Amino acid sequence: MIRTARSALLFMALQAALLYPATAGAYFEESEVGVRSVGFGRAFTAIADDASAIHWNAAGLAGMARSQVLLAYSRPYNVEGLQSNYLSLAMPLSFASAGISWHHFGAADILSEDTFSLALARDIWDSGPWRVAVGATGKLARIGFADYTDRTTSDDVSGISESHVTADASILLRHGSRFRFGANLANIGSPSFDLVDGSSGGTDLPTVLRLGAAFQWNPESIISMDIQQVDEDRTEVNVGGEVSFFKSFAIRAGISSDLGASVGATIQARRWGLDLVTLANRPLGASYRASIRIPFGSASEGGR
Repeated sequence: MIRTARSALLFMALQAALLYPATAGAYFEESEVGVRSVGFGRAFTAIADDASAIHWNAAGLAGMARSQVLLAYSRPYNVEGLQSNYLSLAMPLSFASAGISWHHFGAADILSEDTFSLALARDIWDSGPWRVAVGATGKLARIGFADYTDRTTSDDVSGISESHVTADASILLRHGSRFRFGANLANIGSPSFDLVDGSSGGTDLPTVLRLGAAFQWNPESIISMDIQQVDEDRTEVNVGGEVSFFKSFAIRAGISSDLGASVGATIQARRWGLDLVTLANRPLGASYRASIRIPFGSASEGGR
């Protein structure tokens, strides 16, 4: 009885997550990886300065001075059994910068969505005040449903899954230390998942174009803005800002026309950084997220 009630609650939460009108009802909607990025209201395309750049703008990997591991955990809508996890590794190499990541979103015993990514980035122009980097990400997206019992026939049904390959392309421009501009074209080819019979041709993983700009008016303060175009009828505007104190603590806030408002903070130590954020945007309640960033290795000459 308890297991049945819990599964029903998770199923309803999952339906709300996937069918909420603001997100147009598609798989892989819970894709806001990382924590600092969500604290900026998802206005992170022109910043992309940690290992989550693999998702937001792979070209940002070219600006990282040290290798970094990032681990993130989230409880979407504060529903037990519903979780989102992210693990990534970014490394500056002699010829380029590279990153690998895994993002998981799922409801226990019901649904699992996994994205595995491999990214490469490098500078292609570094002259005067301008620096230009490009990046590319190859992704394997997989969605699967667990075994279940058909209520109409009482038959046990084996779980089903489907996987597709897609890619991202990105660019990041820096002008001095104050201005940054970024663009990311995600999910090129818009693969379609058709797991449920009668779903009218399946559900596409939509191609998304993100354009971003950021202005750092002093070393402790930065503001950013993104415009995200999913299709002709859906454009999102995201705005965020951050203020840091003594390189050991930072606070940030953001607002997204799609996700709502977010507030976050960072505690920065020499060997690690802890990021926290609260996102209040959906009928099911707030989402709480935490991540830890662990830099390692010696600083590269190319990173800034």
